[in-house]
Amino acid sequence: MHDATIIKVIEGKYIELLDDLDERGRRRWAAVEARALGRGGITAVALATGLSDRTIRTGLKELDDPASLAGHRQRHSGGGRKPHAITQPALCKTLWTS
Repeated sequence: MHDATIIKVIEGKYIELLDDLDERGRRRWAAVEARALGRGGITAVALATGLSDRTIRTGLKELDDPASLAGHRQRHSGGGRKPHAITQPALCKTLWTS
């Protein structure tokens, strides 16, 4: 486990960058920090940032994968919720006839 000063330094960096990072940027930045810390880095970064360890691990996979997401993408295609028009096809008809 890393000491509290390292966690505070990471927290400070994260706060400084937070407004400039999108979802993908946060994942990848956290992964770079965790990798730089070595053993226990994922836990330290998760504690400092509030990001889940799964998010950081996903960032590590993205860094290792040369065929990662295109620069303009945040998630792989198909990610996120499906539109209500697909999950509840009668919804639009019901709303328009009311």
